[in-house]
Amino acid sequence: VWLEIGRPWRFLHVFFHPQTSWMTREALVAPPLLLSLAAAAWQGGGMLAVIVLLLAAVFVYCQARMLRASRGIPAWRAPRIVALMLATALAEGSGAFLILTPRAGAVMIVLALVAVALRSIAWTAYGRQLAQSGAPLGALAALRAIDMPVLAFGTVAPAALLLAALAFPAPAGPIALAAGALALAAGWLIKLVIVTRAAFNQGFALPHLPRLSPGRDAGARPGWS
Repeated sequence: VWLEIGRPWRFLHVFFHPQTSWMTREALVAPPLLLSLAAAAWQGGGMLAVIVLLLAAVFVYCQARMLRASRGIPAWRAPRIVALMLATALAEGSGAFLILTPRAGAVMIVLALVAVALRSIAWTAYGRQLAQSGAPLGALAALRAIDMPVLAFGTVAPAALLLAALAFPAPAGPIALAAGALALAAGWLIKLVIVTRAAFNQGFALPHLPRLSPGRDAGARPGWS
């Protein structure tokens, strides 16, 4: 916010409306999240790691609700986007852990496997809901363009690698690392496309035309499915 606005000190206004703004709630969670993360890293985990986990979950939930609250962008306001953002955060976090921890245990590998599966379910449900509720054709096309890559490289490939890591624990490190990298990259791709390429505006329609207009049909939504 500091870099985006012409009067930098007005960034403090982001803290003013926690009762109505998910961005404010996110901003209020960020400082204790960063401080507890630094403390957990200094102390080596323990109870501080649990606090970091809880604050991180709240932070991601706030970010997901920010997208949900963007009523003018059909690809963002779909209710199932909240579950998708939470699921991909869990999958990406698991992937990052596997990358940073070469000798991850079986419990973490199973958690990553579950997270990848949950993200696949959430991604499919989100796309189905968006197609059924109606959305700009450009948004649907952008999401469909990555549907197969997300399935192949974000779900099937990492799941197969994680299962191999469980079946062959001796060389599990490099296998789990590759699975984590794929899980992490797929999440970034999903969010990149949703936030940029699929972010078409609602536009407007006239469901009730003036009496003297030649046609009395409901307003059209050009470029929509």
